[in-house]
Amino acid sequence: MNVGNVTAYNVTGLTSGTTYYYQVRAVNSCGTSVSSGTITYATSPATPSAPTANAGTAAACTQITANWTASVNASSYRLDVSTVNTFASYVAGFQDLNVGNVTTYNVTGLTAGTTYYYQVRAVNSCGTSVSSGTITYATSPAAPAVPTSNPGSGATCTQITANWVASANATSYRLDDPQ
Repeated sequence: MNVGNVTAYNVTGLTSGTTYYYQVRAVNSCGTSVSSGTITYATSPATPSAPTANAGTAAACTQITANWTASVNASSYRLDVSTVNTFASYVAGFQDLNVGNVTTYNVTGLTAGTTYYYQVRAVNSCGTSVSSGTITYATSPAAPAVPTSNPGSGATCTQITANWVASANATSYRLDDPQ
């Protein structure tokens, strides 16, 4: 193929992830040189396959940790986080977020006691995969409400029974000793 008087030429229409070989010959009005040495060159790998999203971990009041399995040929990942399972809207800062070449990411700044959804895509120089499956994960409940104290009961010479109304989101209570 005559490529003109240049020293570089973009060869297009190749298949990704394939090894190719090329040689070059010089031409002028007196003839054509012998071929150069053979150069071996591979195109970049194909678009990576979608990563497998795994269950979130480390739930806290305002954060979750998104996890996924590495994809072959991925150079980085993109993360979406939403409060809607259709991803019709996104948590601020978490739409197509480039998280680098990691397989876990702490999603912070969330609201306590809220269900979130996340999905991830793999990226390389040839393109972006389709999204992983959607993972549903919830932050820990908000801090408990202040319990309502009720009058003590069962008073004896050496004891009373302290009473209160259960508080939403409480997992235990602390009683301040009246002494």
